[in-house]
Amino acid sequence: MRAESSTTYAPASKTLEIREICTTLIGTKIRSGFHLELEMTPLEYEDSFRDAVEELVNDGRDFQGTVLGLVEERIPFVRQLELLGIVLDPGIFYGVAYKPEKKPYAVWLEVFGSGEGPFSGSTNYQEAVERLPNGLRPATPFEGINTDFASVLNKNFVSLPGGEYKMPGILTGGLMRFDTLCLDKYLGRPRISHLRLDELDYLVGMLAAYE
Repeated sequence: MRAESSTTYAPASKTLEIREICTTLIGTKIRSGFHLELEMTPLEYEDSFRDAVEELVNDGRDFQGTVLGLVEERIPFVRQLELLGIVLDPGIFYGVAYKPEKKPYAVWLEVFGSGEGPFSGSTNYQEAVERLPNGLRPATPFEGINTDFASVLNKNFVSLPGGEYKMPGILTGGLMRFDTLCLDKYLGRPRISHLRLDELDYLVGMLAAYE
């Protein structure tokens, strides 16, 4: 089993590295046209992430072995997939709730393979979610695509059990959730697919977020 990520406090060199990663993530969004969806200039869009970046840097924590995300929820999930070139499985009949008024935020993300961490002793994804260590929660679909998702996929295909899904005709979340979205690859391209929470695919682990 892989060791848990340790928490340290970032030296000045690491702080600079974090800022550079944030610049890269924001640059990817701008090149993909995210700012146009919000009727912003590139500079205005970059500035809208200022608080998230500064909060991240001032927090000072550095979770070793994790992936950093800058999360955008002001643009609908499916539209973000289109802009980023991520394939959407046509069998998905529900959506992901987005929050047009929510400010961008930063998050540290941990990639668990299907035999690691919370999956030890678990027979399905719901059990694995319940076995996440203190300080970790299941990552949301928005968090899964608002990071360097190519780096995530190089480690493992991942489920994204967190967040609020829009299920036709019923309330979101809670006991009415039967599926989890997943980030994987199809014919060499990143894809959002889905799995049942009461099953376990040994090719698909989980993405978790530090609180």
